[in-house]
Amino acid sequence: GHDDDEVELCKVSGIECQWKFKNSWPVIGTFSNPTDTACKFKAVDYGPYGNRKDSIQLLIGGKVVWEKPIEVIRIIPRSEWGAVAPKAHSQTIASFQHVTLHHTSNPSSSVEELQRIQKVHMSLHPYNLYGGKNFDDIGYHFIMDKNGTVFEGRRLESSPGVKGGPYTKGEHVATNNTVAGIGFCTMGNYEATEADGEAWPTTRQKALEKAVSALCRRYKLPSSKINHHNALALPASPSLCPGSNYIPTIPDIVNHVNENLQ
Repeated sequence: GHDDDEVELCKVSGIECQWKFKNSWPVIGTFSNPTDTACKFKAVDYGPYGNRKDSIQLLIGGKVVWEKPIEVIRIIPRSEWGAVAPKAHSQTIASFQHVTLHHTSNPSSSVEELQRIQKVHMSLHPYNLYGGKNFDDIGYHFIMDKNGTVFEGRRLESSPGVKGGPYTKGEHVATNNTVAGIGFCTMGNYEATEADGEAWPTTRQKALEKAVSALCRRYKLPSSKINHHNALALPASPSLCPGSNYIPTIPDIVNHVNENLQ
């Protein structure tokens, strides 16, 4: 979630109840009035600490009666990777038909590569002279590097923390972006037929599954709505993306995300 999102955790009347983290990491969040009948947890920014694993516990009478592992995934905001301001967005969508998977088709993986992609997409110098796409902003909503770090691309929500839309329409599947919905791109070239093509590692797949599971949960999308560029490309604009080493693993990704959503 976003900073200051509030999640109602329990409603217990007449019984002393407490929600807590098994490991105390106040950088992740704080509880408000944990013995109230409507106990709430407030997420806060946890700065440079990165992703965190923990367990959330329910205590009744001081004893743990329920426990569930959780993982907080930090999305690196645009301000931290040096994104330039978008042009005026004029197109929005009310809801999502898919989460669409991509690769960058470039083996580079760095903040500099992310900045380069934005320049290409927006036709900023030097791509205003050749090779630019003249998009309003970077086309993808999220980009993951080869270490599994996820970056905010085109701002998805019209206002941070507002999940009801309208949402900013992406530019990542030619003229089929309404159907394509959320664009999630992984840095690298996973097309086996190209000279710089590379394998799709299991570690990268697992990192992607965690992030996509969080998106599906936040926006109430079933795992069946996970798709990829090649499948949604129109005949006039075919694409190999996200690559022949990556595409065969997508049914496996869908299955694992479905398990995560249970």
